[in-house]
Amino acid sequence: MAGTISGSTITGSEIASSNATLSNITFGSNLSTTGGLNLSGTIGLANGITLNKGISSDWYAAPGTQLTTGGTAVINSSGGNIIAGNGGPGTFGIGSGVTLQGYGTLTTNSSATLNNQGTIRASTAGQVFSIKPTTLNNTGTIATTLGSIGIFPTNPFSNAGVLEIGPNTSISAKSFHQCGGRHHPRRFRSGAGEPLTPRR
Repeated sequence: MAGTISGSTITGSEIASSNATLSNITFGSNLSTTGGLNLSGTIGLANGITLNKGISSDWYAAPGTQLTTGGTAVINSSGGNIIAGNGGPGTFGIGSGVTLQGYGTLTTNSSATLNNQGTIRASTAGQVFSIKPTTLNNTGTIATTLGSIGIFPTNPFSNAGVLEIGPNTSISAKSFHQCGGRHHPRRFRSGAGEPLTPRR
């Protein structure tokens, strides 16, 4: 698939993209993506669907891109990148009810703020989910069930949500500002291997 799709509901089983652009669309069924995919505007996920992002699939999110759902939806990442701020500074949002899980890298091409109101979860044994925007505001959940998460925004990140570490997993992070959220300290270490103490 190439070109631009705007304002539509997409159904099917697979998007094999050659740098196609999806703008203000809704994923209406379970499907997989491969290849480079440009995202902009509001990217909706129908309630109950699972979107599988393949290892060869890089997503490039324009400033202001938001992942949303009216219920709950899952994005399984099997590696590759999600690149926020593609084309300039701005925000990238993960809305309430959206779970982004697996492994890979969430990073930025320019100055970008990640606002997480959903769930970002490392869920693949032996793999790392890296979160590296310029600024990270977490009011949702960042968690590990398998593997590990590295949280390395350029600026100290703001946590008013939940940091949850599963058995035999770990979260490594730069300094962060705790804003009334919760963290579970078991196996919670900074990149230097030191226990993380929230700055209030």
